[in-house]
Amino acid sequence: MVNQEILEEEIIIMKKSIAKLVREKNKDYIGTIEKYNQRIILAVADFKCQNPKCQSENNLQIHHLIMRKAKDFMDFWRYASQRYYWANQIVLCDSCHRNYHGFMGKDVGEDRLCITKKRIKEIRKFFENRLLRKNQKELLKSVK
Repeated sequence: MVNQEILEEEIIIMKKSIAKLVREKNKDYIGTIEKYNQRIILAVADFKCQNPKCQSENNLQIHHLIMRKAKDFMDFWRYASQRYYWANQIVLCDSCHRNYHGFMGKDVGEDRLCITKKRIKEIRKFFENRLLRKNQKELLKSVK
């Protein structure tokens, strides 16, 4: 489980990043936000499928709650700020993701790419390092 305080700090950074995307209207920034979002979304999901009947740690994917078709009905920047916000995304394993889209009568399409074990390991390490740095800072403060 990721330290809640560190996760909240990361969410604040994410909110600022999305605000910057909308303010600067720079589509090149979306890829950076998506990669950054993976960290938060996986940490919130505790690196497991969020289907309570499954909770697999294998073949994880990001599922967007606001679908792509929504952009046809709103300003692109409003759409982007909502679609790429971490709370609009959940983690599902490949099987649950396919089942969900099949139930909805839609193809999973390009979203079927699984997050690699290497990437998940990198994200876990990122949060471990953030916790270590936080603990070191607190230790240094107590020594002074």
